[in-house]
Amino acid sequence: MRRKKKTSGVATYDEVWKGMRNDLRKAPRGIVELIFSLDTYLFLACFVGVPTIYYVGTALLFSYLPARLYGVAKQSWVWDTLLGLLLATIAMLYLWGKFVRPRRVRADRLKRLKVLRARLDTIRGKVGQLLARNGKNHPETGYAYQALGKTLEALGEGEQARQAYQQGREILRETLGAAHPDAN
Repeated sequence: MRRKKKTSGVATYDEVWKGMRNDLRKAPRGIVELIFSLDTYLFLACFVGVPTIYYVGTALLFSYLPARLYGVAKQSWVWDTLLGLLLATIAMLYLWGKFVRPRRVRADRLKRLKVLRARLDTIRGKVGQLLARNGKNHPETGYAYQALGKTLEALGEGEQARQAYQQGREILRETLGAAHPDAN
């Protein structure tokens, strides 16, 4: 039994050409297929619908609304309905940005803090291991203290972060020399 050749995940020229030929065979052939094709509706939505909504929305907000407010325009139930829908959409987007989005941002921030706290425990363990294995005067220990300082800073513990940075910088200055860029 022959083994199947492993693919690298990148399509070859022949595979791309075969795929293009198959796509061309699936293209609509008649006017009815063109009318009922999903691509036609996507084209209409993107290149006709979106600009129309943009244009009508702008006209409603900056032309019809002020004219209605100052009594210049006649009452039209169609334009009034469209204006109401537009203003309701704007209000809903405002409310979403005011209430729903901050809740999501807060949840993301809490997840990030949880990850940082787990990372802090990992780094503290790594510092302890490096101190036991290499002693205080070793560059790896200095870099570990700098990583600890970076994590503490991200958690908002500024004083502890400053102390960890300073300790890491002193260790690197002793082991690598004062001229080394990481020691400054």
